This record gives sequence, structure tokens and C-alpha cells, in this order.
Amino acid sequence: MGEEVTVLGVGGSMRADSSTELLLRMALREARNQGMRVKLFPLRGHPLPLFDPGMLADPPPAARLLLKEVRAAQAIVFASPVYHGTVGGAFKNTIDYLQALADDDPPWLSGKAVGLLAVGSMAGAALQAITAMEHITRALRAVAMPTVVAVDSSEGAAWGDGGQATIAARLERMCGELRRYACAGTLARTT
Repeated sequence: MGEEVTVLGVGGSMRADSSTELLLRMALREARNQGMRVKLFPLRGHPLPLFDPGMLADPPPAARLLLKEVRAAQAIVFASPVYHGTVGGAFKNTIDYLQALADDDPPWLSGKAVGLLAVGSMAGAALQAITAMEHITRALRAVAMPTVVAVDSSEGAAWGDGGQATIAARLERMCGELRRYACAGTLARTT
């Protein structure tokens, strides 16, 4: 397990002071604490035009950066706010740009470890977004980690003292899974 793992955080929302981006930054801080190199692709910092497959021949600069960082990472953390029971539009639009990886060898996110985070304002809503992200992850041929972090932000209790400790414990477990899986995957690709 001496191989260094790079984990890329992709997500947040278009809102300033996004609680989803806060959660993503917490996850990356934990990944760094566990010895991984971290990179962040915040949606607000890299707005993308609506995806059009015709753009793939000459993607916009933010999409080129996304694709470069995704290709270089051994692990990825997806983080989305919840809107109307599923992932946010900006998040889904960003994921659509990964279609450019279809002709890579291996294609898309084949075998990469993916951690899933969601923040929703109703009980259970964050889990609905997690389920959508699990389907997305599978379609991209990646492997979703067993531990997910779904935060119910409806009453603010999730971010209080007790909630913060629960979130931190889940992030610690998820990041450990990312590290172990990414190291195992890297070892398998080099033998």
C-alpha cells in the first residue's frame, strides 16, 4: 500500500457557501489526513455550458481540466445537492462531460473507486440522490464504496456537534475504503 493515491473531489453546487461543497471539502481533508493527495473540482469554480455531444471534439476549458483531473485520479468523490429528489442539474451536467472518456482505454472510469456524498433538505432525499449517483457510478464502470454520506440539512441538526461527529466518522470510513480500493486497483493494474 505504498502507492500514493490521488483522490479528486467533483461537486458542490452553484451557490456560494454551498453545504454540499463544505461536505466535499471535509471529505478531501479526511482523505489528506489518510495520506492521499487531493484535488478539488468545485462546480461553482468551473461552470460548464449545457452538455452537447458535439462539443467533445473541442471541449470548453473547464471540461478539459475536468477530464485531465479525472484521468489522473485513482479515486473520485462525487458530491451533489438534492433537488426534487435527485442530483442537482449542475452536477449531472458535469458528469455528462465524462462521455468524452468513452474511447479511453479503459473507457470512462473503469475500476476507479468512487465515494458518494449528498446533502438534501428533507429526510430521505439525500439517499435518493445517493441512489442516483450509484447508478451513474455503475454506468461509468466505476466502483461505489459501501459507505456513503447522506446529510439531511432540513433542521440544521446535521451540522451541530452530534451530527458533525457522525458525519466525520462516516467520512473517515468512506475515505479508508477509497484508499484501500484504489491501492488494490493500482496494484492489480501494475502486475
